[in-house]
Amino acid sequence: MEIKDNVLFKVSNSDIENGTFIIPDSVEKIGVHAFDGCISLKEIIIPNSVKVIGIGAFSDCKSLQSIVLPNSIKEIDGFAFEHCESLQSIIIPNSVKRIHIHAFSDYTSLKEIIIPNSVEKIEDFAFNHCESLQNITIPNSVKEIRMGVFF
Repeated sequence: MEIKDNVLFKVSNSDIENGTFIIPDSVEKIGVHAFDGCISLKEIIIPNSVKVIGIGAFSDCKSLQSIVLPNSIKEIDGFAFEHCESLQSIIIPNSVKRIHIHAFSDYTSLKEIIIPNSVEKIEDFAFNHCESLQNITIPNSVKEIRMGVFF
C-alpha cells in the first residue's frame, strides 16, 4: 500500500486480507487507479476522512460486492467504479453534487441506484451498460442528464 500526503495511491492484491480492505483514517483522497485490477477485493471500508474518489479508483475490481460511501465524499471522478461486475447496489451519499462520466458503467450485476437530492448533474454514460438495473430513483434536484447515461 502506498500513501503520501493523505492520498492513497496504490493498493495491491497482497494488501487485501480475506477479501476486505480498510482504508486508514488518515486518507482524504483515493488516488487515480488506486485499486485498479484488485480482483481479490470483495469489500472496501471507507472512513469519513475520504472526500474524493479519483479517476478509475476501483476500476476492474470484478469481485467487489460491498461498498458504503460515507457522507464525507464530495466527488466521485470518472470511471471510479467501472467494471465492478459483482456490485449489486450503490447508495450515493448526500454530499455528492455531480456524477462524473462513466463513474458506474459496466456493472453487470447492478440492480438498484439511489441518487440523493444533492445531485444536480449526471454526466455522459454514467450508468452505461448496467444491464441488470431494475430500479433507479432520480430526484428533482437533477437539472442535467447528459448523453447516453443509461445506454
